[in-house]
This record gives sequence, C-alpha cells and structure tokens, in this order.
Amino acid sequence: MAGIRKREWINKNGTKRFCYEITYYINGKQGRKSGYPTKLAAQEDLNKVTKAYNSNIKIGELADLFIKTPCQLRCKQSTIDVYNTYLKTRLKDIKQIRAKDFKQSDVEKLVLQWKVGGAKNKTINNVLIFLQSVISYGIELNLLSENPVQKFKKLPRTKHKVQFLTDYEIPIFEQIAEELTPQWVSVRRYLYEDTHPQLQAGLKAFRYQKWQEAIGCWQEV
Repeated sequence: MAGIRKREWINKNGTKRFCYEITYYINGKQGRKSGYPTKLAAQEDLNKVTKAYNSNIKIGELADLFIKTPCQLRCKQSTIDVYNTYLKTRLKDIKQIRAKDFKQSDVEKLVLQWKVGGAKNKTINNVLIFLQSVISYGIELNLLSENPVQKFKKLPRTKHKVQFLTDYEIPIFEQIAEELTPQWVSVRRYLYEDTHPQLQAGLKAFRYQKWQEAIGCWQEV
C-alpha cells in the first residue's frame, strides 16, 4: 500500500519547516522518499515509482498477486495449493520474465518443454488455464494489453476406449468370481448400487476387464 504524509519539524533557530514523504511497497519491501515541497509533487513522483514497477512486473510477481487477491477470495484452498505448486514447478523457468515481454512463442516453448518432460496433455492444459487467468488479471489491472496464452489452442486429451464384457463373457466371469470370492452373492446383489466404495471400484475394474483387480476390491467388501 502506498501513501503520502506530511513531515513537520522545528529547526534549532526556531523556524518551522515541513516537507512531504511518500512510502510504497514493492515485493513486500517498503520504500520511502522524502523532501517534496508540495503534496502534488509527492503524488506525481509516487505515480512514477509505482508505474515503473507495474510496467516491469514479472510473471512470478503477477501470479503471486493473482493467488493472494482474487483467487484467495474465490478459490478453494485445494485450488490455491495446486496453483502454488504450478508456480514452483511448471512455471519456475518463466517467473523472472517481465509479463509484458511474454509472447505466444514463449507459450509454445513451454508446452514443448513440458511434453518432452513427459507431462500429459491434461496437465499441460490445466497449467495453461492458470497462466491464462494470471495474464487476464494483469489486463484487468491495466498492466498488460493482450493475453498470448489465450491464443494457444488446447491440446487434445487422450480418450481411452472402454471394453465392455459381452453376453458370452459375463456368465464366465461370474462363475470365476463366485468360485474365488466367498462374498460374491452379496456383492452381486449390490453391484449396481452405490452402497460401498469398494463395490464401485470393483465395478470400474470389471468394466475394463481387469479381473484380479475387480475380485480384489470385492474381497474387501
């Protein structure tokens, strides 16, 4: 928070003197300048100081400001924790880049770096959504004029084909499950009801034809 205050004092010869002083905070550190003859002069210099800082704000600083301000008011704590993790890991290499210098080519380099590192498309898209929100917040504060992340097309998500049991396979599996699982009768009765988490886990494995995993889940019921 920035501010202006008037300082007054009396010299040794008894004359009263005064001047104006400005205080401001950058990166959590307080700055102070004094000696302004008028409040208007102090205000003009304060505007220059804060504008110079804001125009050179780095992505890491803007992201931290986004997390601590609008996100703190609207996001769940779990979401805030995820954003802080992104900032410390996925975005650590761009934290020191000035936000106004961040271009679409930088986004492409980031995505390529993540893909080479083995990140999944879903994870990459989630990080880009966060980064896009950070840049949009900078635009909202009149610190930036465009959002290069917004121009980047989301990566396609991998779709897994679900293999269902055929009418021929179902009775075979039921016979095997009944032989290996003493609780099979009760499990079968409640299989399609949301009565127990292990039942649902077993059902999911059942649909993916992961036999032993399904039986293992049902044995815990």
